[in-house]
Amino acid sequence: MDTTGCGVAINTGVHYGVLMGCNIVRAGKLGSLLVTYKATGYSTQYPSRNLKELLDLEENYKNLK
Repeated sequence: MDTTGCGVAINTGVHYGVLMGCNIVRAGKLGSLLVTYKATGYSTQYPSRNLKELLDLEENYKNLK
């Protein structure tokens, strides 16, 4: 786990969610999703993973209560 850049990831997710019209709770969940995705990478230089992987993570996140 590499937490380098996680602060940027959560801020980006929340700001993006707000700009896209999400309420603050949904925007916060988007930020949390992105920081989780980022933290499971190997470094700041790790190549981007594919969109399907991110969408699968989001689908699993939706199922959490």
